[in-house]
Amino acid sequence: MATLTQLDRCARAVANKLEEEKGLAPRVALGRAYAICVKSLQRSGFLEAGKRTPTRKGWARTAELAREPGAKKKKAEFEEMKAGARVKRASPDFERRVSAAEKKAKRSKKSKKAA
Repeated sequence: MATLTQLDRCARAVANKLEEEKGLAPRVALGRAYAICVKSLQRSGFLEAGKRTPTRKGWARTAELAREPGAKKKKAEFEEMKAGARVKRASPDFERRVSAAEKKAKRSKKSKKAA
């Protein structure tokens, strides 16, 4: 299943808010944010009830968001946030892993521009 742009953007915003207001760890905040956003998108009719499968309305909104200016930048920021949330902040190699994820994102950007 393709990831919905709308779900990613919602999860990113909610996770940031949870981290700031409640002081949650990034991994915990992201998990809770996904749960909140999935439920919200199900209520709005963008996802099927009880599933993460997009409805026709959900696919239409995803396509609309993908055409917005800055959509690729927002997607890259979200992927970076996910990479950081996967690693515990207390781990000694956290900085190394995050910098590796940033380098990977830059390489993929360069290869897309060259193509």
